[in-house]
Amino acid sequence: MERMSKKSKTVFYWLESLNKLFEDLLNVNINFSEALDEAYGYTKQKKQNTAFNSSTYMSDPIVSFNLPYRQTPPWAFKKANTVKIYATFKKNNQVFNYENNGKPLPKHGTIQFVAKTDAFEPYTVQWQILNTGEEARLAGEYQLRGGFYPSEHDGKNIRRENTLYKGRHMAQAYIIKNDVCIGKSEEFVVNIS
Repeated sequence: MERMSKKSKTVFYWLESLNKLFEDLLNVNINFSEALDEAYGYTKQKKQNTAFNSSTYMSDPIVSFNLPYRQTPPWAFKKANTVKIYATFKKNNQVFNYENNGKPLPKHGTIQFVAKTDAFEPYTVQWQILNTGEEARLAGEYQLRGGFYPSEHDGKNIRRENTLYKGRHMAQAYIIKNDVCIGKSEEFVVNIS
């Protein structure tokens, strides 16, 4: 096996550090500007001595689900209809509505997604479910999901998922008619603590 050059080691170390920084930024409880300041050694003292305006930072981390394991939709796309996801969370016989990118949910509950659309039947709903985070990664190769899944049998526009792994996760609904995607929802972010 070839030895890794010093330059290669440095690049891999930098990428590992960058990956850790983005994992931290995707954590719901972290302040985006503070994380960047800490990562780049930008102290409060330095901040006071500059014309930097902290209001230009978003307080909520920017979420990007452009990950290598996220599958590309296999359908042709012709936007003709609107789709919106609504969600409810259930744990220990308690049920409540969950808003997109809402407060972190506890683990070991069930979230139910419902896709509301103005499309006329017949159509099917396919769900893209994407998991992120260290817990999902450590759970095995099939837990960092980014693929497409059908709706539940008992509801044409319903998909249920368990809240098993800490992190930011995503669901997106695709309305399919005659092998063409005629509408897709926004990414619905689920935070799990």
